[in-house]
Amino acid sequence: MISINRMPQKRKKRREPLKIGENPNEWEFEKYEYDLDIIDIYRQLERLLNTSSELRPDINKKEYLENLKHSIEYYCKFRNINFNLHFSTGNIIIPSTEEYYVNALGIALICWDFYKIRAFLNHQKEKYLGEGDFLKLVEFGAYSIMVNNSPFKDIKERQHLIMQWVEEQQGKKQAGKTASDKKHKSAEIKKWEDLFLDKTPAETIIRILKTHEIVNKDGTWTGLTDKNTEILALIDVLREKRYIKKYSQTLTAKLFCEKFQLNLSDRSLRTKTQAYYDNLSEYQRIIPDLKS
Repeated sequence: MISINRMPQKRKKRREPLKIGENPNEWEFEKYEYDLDIIDIYRQLERLLNTSSELRPDINKKEYLENLKHSIEYYCKFRNINFNLHFSTGNIIIPSTEEYYVNALGIALICWDFYKIRAFLNHQKEKYLGEGDFLKLVEFGAYSIMVNNSPFKDIKERQHLIMQWVEEQQGKKQAGKTASDKKHKSAEIKKWEDLFLDKTPAETIIRILKTHEIVNKDGTWTGLTDKNTEILALIDVLREKRYIKKYSQTLTAKLFCEKFQLNLSDRSLRTKTQAYYDNLSEYQRIIPDLKS
């Protein structure tokens, strides 16, 4: 009998953490140097706590790490994330759309390589998809979390560097605001297709949604599970993968509802339930990365 050696199946790529019950052998994780991986941050703090001679006298190293671990575990529990697996392997990247993001960002600033903090903040600013202003989130949220939770005695240089970066970014923002005001007024969008970078990505998304029977042949919405959260999940994935431009969440959701003849309340478009996270994972799987 002739034996046939089968080629090993190529693992699919993903960035979001595994849910409980998913097989880790089927996936290959993609991660970039400046991603906000909370497990990597935990490990870096663990190393620093065990080697630094500059800790505050009131810091109990074991208690400090246990508190951080519990906060990560709590985050994972309500998103059905496989905490036990990822605590060993890493790859829990906190999306900027999460409430936990500001906490993770503040903790990261405690231990991030001092000479790479600017590059880290630049990357996070560029990829930011949250509702509020990123600079305010850093100045009034992450900065305060860093100061109040740092286990190290002297963080003045780190404080100065972060606030210097914020002030520089605010100056750039103000300088560009006046020049862009007229341009934005003339470029107001009125239909769903205007959200996309050009016509081709819009057509691609319609084709994908019809292929997966999320949209009917006549263009009406069928959906995966829960209409009230699916639009939010789809929008967040399309933003992350650079299919659509960064307009306000309210306007973007309104145009999606008009396109697919959905009548959803403002409240439902702001609420992220467990169904949202389930749908987010599914849309991340079926929407391919946009080729540059």
